[in-house]
Amino acid sequence: MLHNWRIRLPLAVAAVLGASTIAVVAGGFWISIQNPSTLKDKDPVAARAVVLVRADGCHNPAEALISGNAEGLVNGVRKSIPLKLERLSQPATYAVTPQ
Repeated sequence: MLHNWRIRLPLAVAAVLGASTIAVVAGGFWISIQNPSTLKDKDPVAARAVVLVRADGCHNPAEALISGNAEGLVNGVRKSIPLKLERLSQPATYAVTPQ
């Protein structure tokens, strides 16, 4: 009986962990920062972009609302400046242009 318990417990733990990992990843959301030269469509806004921001992983990334801030020090004082992100023709992709 002890031998069965030693085999079944690790299998049960592995099954529970595997199922919970799938549930966690299923609704995940992340963004990727890309070089503008990687864009296949030659969008005029992307041509002057510093970086591209792309939403990935959620159920409908094209509907994700993305915002960004530039953080830094100016004369020793912390500053937070909202960035203007411009939507591109490629779904869920935004351009950050020089500001």
